[in-house]
Amino acid sequence: MNIEALSGAVTHGATEDVRRAAELLEQGLPVVVPTETVYGIAVNLSHAGSRDAACRLKNIERLVPWVIHIAAPDQLREYVREAPMAALAIVQRGWPGPIALRLRHSEEDQKKLEEKLGAVADEVSDGGWYTLRCPDAALTRNLLKAVPSPMAIVGAAKGGFSAASVADLAPEIAQEAAMVLDAGPVRYRKPSTVVQVEGEKVKVIRAGVLDERVILRMTQRMILFVCSGNTCRSPMAAAIAQHLLEERRKANPGFGDGVTVQSAGLHANLGMPATLEGVQAARELGATVKNHGSQPVTIELLRRADVVYTMTQGQREELLERFPAGRQKVLCLDPEADIDDPIGGDMELYRQVARRLTQLIDANVIAKLDRMGP
Repeated sequence: MNIEALSGAVTHGATEDVRRAAELLEQGLPVVVPTETVYGIAVNLSHAGSRDAACRLKNIERLVPWVIHIAAPDQLREYVREAPMAALAIVQRGWPGPIALRLRHSEEDQKKLEEKLGAVADEVSDGGWYTLRCPDAALTRNLLKAVPSPMAIVGAAKGGFSAASVADLAPEIAQEAAMVLDAGPVRYRKPSTVVQVEGEKVKVIRAGVLDERVILRMTQRMILFVCSGNTCRSPMAAAIAQHLLEERRKANPGFGDGVTVQSAGLHANLGMPATLEGVQAARELGATVKNHGSQPVTIELLRRADVVYTMTQGQREELLERFPAGRQKVLCLDPEADIDDPIGGDMELYRQVARRLTQLIDANVIAKLDRMGP
């Protein structure tokens, strides 16, 4: 068959090129597509002809397990309904991107896939594990959207080499493909990183574009408390949140693993200690303000945080002026009323603030983690 080469990435909607490629896949014909790491053969897993064509072009008898490729991160739930929090954190930060996730699936997940694929579902499951990938190539994600069946993509080169451009395709694959979607050279010259997640245990089982250090950083979830000077309310809140997390772990080992807590100030100087009254009020509730040095809020800190809690509505509005993209994650710790600054007040005022912080954090922060699971 002749190559039908198409130049440029498709970024919006279903184009004629994508529609034609989807039709060919539905007929079981091989189509070569780009990802950010390699050119590969797209496979309609529900069509025996498509699977056979990929194996024939790769000159292998059988490909097991097939790696499911999805168009959007939220499709993960269609295959693994109860994904671990560490996996969801990687998805949030790393998909679309050069990461393949290996996750345990349930019997219910497998039955659901069998409804779509029949016996072929056994060729996707690897001893109770699925491997899924959401490639960062707009052209290919649009194609994955256009084909309703589960899809896989296998490398379009042979031996130990990979196809980084259409020119690198194995000759027989280039000659026999029904269509080649050409988006130019791939972004990376390394394979995708394969990451296995079981519970909160994260293991890189194949090194690739992203190293283990980067992957592990993705699994960290950060809660940031913000006040004005970062010497009273926010360090108290961070210490109390850490204490409540540790208490919950005693009854539920693993709860909140991977969660870090920080504090910062909108108008903070660098390195100022927490007030003695704040340290004492937190200590009386079992929380410890450890080696605190104030830090100003930065855009980088806001980007890294998964959720940001301010003490007042005015602080939230000021943060959003600096960081409009954070609207969904910058929240008031108390949506109903401001938590006033106790600076200059007596010890009893600090105790009142500490008790209120404890109630709010338990109800609005810890409970949210509880609903999300350990």
